[in-house]
Amino acid sequence: MNTAHRICSRIGRLISGETGLGLTELMVSLVVMTSVLAVTGAALTNDFLAIGDVQKQSESLDDLRIAMAQLERDIRSADCILDPDAAAVSPATSATLDLTTYAGGNGRVSAAWAVNGAGELTRTVGSTARIVATGMASAQFTHYRPDALAQNDARKSRVVVTITRNAGGRTSGQRVFTTTVTARNANVVPAAGVCAP
Repeated sequence: MNTAHRICSRIGRLISGETGLGLTELMVSLVVMTSVLAVTGAALTNDFLAIGDVQKQSESLDDLRIAMAQLERDIRSADCILDPDAAAVSPATSATLDLTTYAGGNGRVSAAWAVNGAGELTRTVGSTARIVATGMASAQFTHYRPDALAQNDARKSRVVVTITRNAGGRTSGQRVFTTTVTARNANVVPAAGVCAP
């Protein structure tokens, strides 16, 4: 309290025209300013890191949203779903989705969807794998064949897609995204794991 009083009286003298500042007063003001800067700097650093994390998560979710839209188009336009193989048992579950589809305007193509070891959701057409989203933990595809569904389900194949995404950044944990897609054209089960040409 005594030091604070001396600083205030010194400031008063400075305002009134007296000059000079003692070493003790200078050291106290430096300590106060350093403390204020340390607290302010730490708060700003945390804010900037949090903004970076939110931005990364937002970009990753945007990538996943775009990937899910393309995956849904592939399933809706599929005329044959090979894997998960629901010919033997329905529903069948697999970590990959292998189908033939007319999505994308390139005619009929074989496409495979999976999450690789690097956490990338990929779409492979022929020998070309394209990364459509990153930061994934796993994917699971459950295929319900047409004859295993109730009559009021229009007898079309249905695929339940479950993708688990790592939270990323300084946030730990995972988020699970699930969607159910009915294949408009896939109303037959492939014989012996081969789609008809």
